[in-house]
Amino acid sequence: MTSVCELSHGRAIGTLRIVPATTRPDLERYFRFARTVYRNDPSWVQPILADRLDRVDPARNPFWRTAERRLWMALRDDTAVGTIAAIHDRRSNEALHRSTGTFGFFECLDDPGAACLLVDTAAAGLAARGLSTMRGPYNPAVDDEPGVLVEGFDTLPAIMEAHSPQYYSRLLEAAGMRKFQDMFARLLVRPAGNHPFLEEAPPRLRRAFEIAQKRDRGVVIRTLDRRRWDEDIRTACRLFNRALAFLPDHVPVSEEEFLARAAGLKPIMDDDLALLAEIGGEPAGFGLVLPDANQALRHLGGRLDLIGTLRFLWHRRRIDRASFKMLMVAPEFQDRFVEVLIIRRLGEALWRKGYREVDLSLTGDENWKSNRIQERTGTRIYRRYRIYEKDLRPTEGDPA
Repeated sequence: MTSVCELSHGRAIGTLRIVPATTRPDLERYFRFARTVYRNDPSWVQPILADRLDRVDPARNPFWRTAERRLWMALRDDTAVGTIAAIHDRRSNEALHRSTGTFGFFECLDDPGAACLLVDTAAAGLAARGLSTMRGPYNPAVDDEPGVLVEGFDTLPAIMEAHSPQYYSRLLEAAGMRKFQDMFARLLVRPAGNHPFLEEAPPRLRRAFEIAQKRDRGVVIRTLDRRRWDEDIRTACRLFNRALAFLPDHVPVSEEEFLARAAGLKPIMDDDLALLAEIGGEPAGFGLVLPDANQALRHLGGRLDLIGTLRFLWHRRRIDRASFKMLMVAPEFQDRFVEVLIIRRLGEALWRKGYREVDLSLTGDENWKSNRIQERTGTRIYRRYRIYEKDLRPTEGDPA
């Protein structure tokens, strides 16, 4: 594995050093570094520090039951200039019969030497474990804020989306990484006025609603029941895994991990926007739209203390954008217009509650089913993310 850093930035690399982040003070410094990168970026929503610390805590994040990570900071003259994590997800590799590692929590100043050092360090760590490819960024699982932004830098990321400077793609490509996949966030802007959802829906979608109404054969749609929260979330998890089983790189999410993610979203979830569909008493589909809490979180400065909580509650009342996160239908019911009926119910609720924009995120370019549905809704792509990969196998001339 050739070091692009040594080839392209050899003179600068002597002024850099890499240090692990292991202790609580190290991790706090590691995650606070991002403020240096985004200090002048009005579109950045500073993450809550406690949430970031929980994500890398094996005691709090079930992901680490079957995964390992190492975190590093790059320092130039003892000043932090970048961060990265190397992640080995053993369960995914076993399920897919592959040897792929990932990287995440990549933040860096516009410093090619530092970026190369970070990428090379993560790559070397994964290669030492016998892994042949490195992909990312993911923070830390593949569904956690995947990718670096390549389009839409002046737009606000929705909840559970990443944000990054325009130069990140240049840094990663200079460090020897290449495109693996693009992911899209689409935006639907509600027309001015207060017309019903069915009147404002695109013609193709209205036609689909009409067909679904005629062919509705016992589809029952209900809201998620908080009184049996665990049961409904486990049902949603099973639907999620079955609906995505056709994707070549999908690894089933454990119910434990799905429950942990749902618990983090529970305080902001709107019951009218979390729907389960059933046919003959059998789970058939699941749809989830979240109020875009980033519109409130952007005012907190990364703190959720008493003042931060009061600020969040104040700004939460003014949220006018929602984020469509999930629409999953079991394979045996995908010819029953279940997804269309869920979309109609969600759309009517969104319009009734006065949302002005709906974000749909994120969908990979390989998920043709979801992309086809979204194209019918009158949305436009407004943010594009890119996943990168790097070959870790030795090339001819590298030392053994």
